[in-house]
Amino acid sequence: MHASVVLIGVYRPPQSKSQWFDLFNELTLLLLTRGKLIIMGRDINADILRPTSYPANLFFNTMALAGTRPVSSAPTRVTHTTATCIDIIAVNEDLAVMQSNVIHRATSDHYPVTASIVLTEPQKFAPIIKRSFNKVDFSELADLVEKIDIFHLNPDTPEHLYISSVV
Repeated sequence: MHASVVLIGVYRPPQSKSQWFDLFNELTLLLLTRGKLIIMGRDINADILRPTSYPANLFFNTMALAGTRPVSSAPTRVTHTTATCIDIIAVNEDLAVMQSNVIHRATSDHYPVTASIVLTEPQKFAPIIKRSFNKVDFSELADLVEKIDIFHLNPDTPEHLYISSVV
């Protein structure tokens, strides 16, 4: 079975109520069963540079629920008087991020965020199809097997039942 990655693209309108996070958390819980999450937010209207303030604190709760972390906390919207990070990429804690950038050349008032994420195939286990016994000294093997002491085992344990069925 291949490991899945689920990409979530999200926009949070500026005047959204806290119920928006309830709905987003429900979606997150549903998608957690389908794979590792990557949240991409273009203008989430929650400044993660201020993690204890509303609504960023609720967004951090959502990221924790999703098992994700932001790849960058550099400002993505800069004006003459403010600098906020409201455009994010948050990746599953198990995923390695090779590089992330906030690109300071944009055609809008928001700087885009990029990330290079390492996705690896899960290790595959393969059965041993053929075993060569060409170099086995069967006399020595018989002597080693004869020296195995199983009489100290409790007859009521699964180990004893297994050994009894093999012998």
